[in-house]
Amino acid sequence: MILRSRALMGSLAVSMQPRWSALTSTRFLPVCVSRALGTTRATFQWFRFRKENAVRLNRYGLVACLSFVPLPSVPAGEAPHVLPGTSRLEEMAGLPALIVQQWDTYLLGAIEKAKTERAGFWKRNYSGPEAYARSLTANRERLRRKIGAIDERLPIADLELMARLGQPALRAETLAYSVLAVRWPVFPGVHGEGLLLKPRGEPRACVVAIPDADQVPEMLAGLNPGVAPESQMARRLAEHGIMVLLPTLIDRRTIWSADERLDIHTDQSHREWIYRQAGELGRHPIGYEVQKVRAAIDWFLSAGGPAAGSRVKIGVAGYGEGGLLALYTAALDERVDAAWVSGYFQPRDQLWQEPLYRNIWGLLTEFGDAELAALIAPRGLVLEYSHAPSVTHPPPPDPEAKRIHRVAGAGRITTPDFAPVSSEWERARKLAGPFSKDFELIAGAAGKPVAFGSVEAMRSFVRLVGGQRLIASPEAFTVVQPLSAEEIDVRQRRQIRELQEFTQERLRLAEYEREKFFWSKLAPKGPEQWD
Repeated sequence: MILRSRALMGSLAVSMQPRWSALTSTRFLPVCVSRALGTTRATFQWFRFRKENAVRLNRYGLVACLSFVPLPSVPAGEAPHVLPGTSRLEEMAGLPALIVQQWDTYLLGAIEKAKTERAGFWKRNYSGPEAYARSLTANRERLRRKIGAIDERLPIADLELMARLGQPALRAETLAYSVLAVRWPVFPGVHGEGLLLKPRGEPRACVVAIPDADQVPEMLAGLNPGVAPESQMARRLAEHGIMVLLPTLIDRRTIWSADERLDIHTDQSHREWIYRQAGELGRHPIGYEVQKVRAAIDWFLSAGGPAAGSRVKIGVAGYGEGGLLALYTAALDERVDAAWVSGYFQPRDQLWQEPLYRNIWGLLTEFGDAELAALIAPRGLVLEYSHAPSVTHPPPPDPEAKRIHRVAGAGRITTPDFAPVSSEWERARKLAGPFSKDFELIAGAAGKPVAFGSVEAMRSFVRLVGGQRLIASPEAFTVVQPLSAEEIDVRQRRQIRELQEFTQERLRLAEYEREKFFWSKLAPKGPEQWD
């Protein structure tokens, strides 16, 4: 009966799915921190309620739980028994808030404790660059599994041009390079999709430039408005003779976080929509998109790719959510020679305040941003302290949706102060030891943020990957055919539905995976063998 009442509490936690009006009005630390530390999700899920929901749970769930516990009978006129070491619960009104406060205190302490115990997961060997990289193999493998980058990528022979009769694949060109709409296979039914900036001659380097989730590739290429010319990093890299591949990310809007057949919509961002489906299967939108970037690197180095059999270097660069992906990709993939991370780097003690789709199970027990950066050494890393995207969740729901379920998690992204960023950076350099010589931090005067894609960061990154000197007068496009807003929406919806269907297919196959992984290995002939 007690187990049944616990299931009741769990079902209440899942079905009520609260929305928080603001991070400061109701603390939702327990569930997010518990996932970051790797604590059982069901234990803390119900603490995400608003205070009124917590009271409701106390009124029904807790009372239901207690109603199933057999208590000794007390003769009339006698005081009720009290177990040794306990006292009677006299006041119930403030119990939910007290419980949340206690979990807050415990979990914040657990974060601090995790930072001191993190070193136990690492066995760095500083005897040489190769030995250092080999000593981190187990950590990379654990990171790969934590972010859900566990599915095998498809082999790739070449990029596919995205064209139709009314819209050719060539979107723009100059005398120095052309811009093509392309896609590439990642998993069955899942593709990376975006733009290729292709130099006229042999590329000096190959870079995957990753925009923020609320930017489209065309913005960083200078085809669509939305990004200042000095921050159009993909265009400027191409002007250095570098081949640039720009992937499309799942964005933060809410339009297709829905069952379109039933016209039932949610206020979850598209990233959270994928996160909630993927998390129960050991996948994550971060892992999916890291695999898209790694599939692009597969093409760079394939038999017909631009870096096949040559000494052309590979780089990853990104801003905001793209900076996150650049950091994780370079940490995991040793084929990356240099990374440029902008608008993403700081201590992750407050990860529980960020959007839910950034939450990674058990991350903080072993990894902070400094540990991820140290995984990149002895390769190059340029960290650009720039203004992070300003994000508050839940985002506004689709105004055209008729039935909206308000179930999104709260979270925000803000620009951190320079002091904690600098402190985390110095910690990364210390962890990398003698192999951090190609690490460089770019910031403005007096620790002010710079605009992303700054001249200083561009110069440092180009030096690491081996690009040529910047063309003095960037050439204007002679042909420009940017995507319309409708075509951008079609591409975004296609990317979302590909990942959704792939995830749902993994769910349908999960039964057989469990059989293969676990049940098939059990052959009990009796109760004693079963135990």
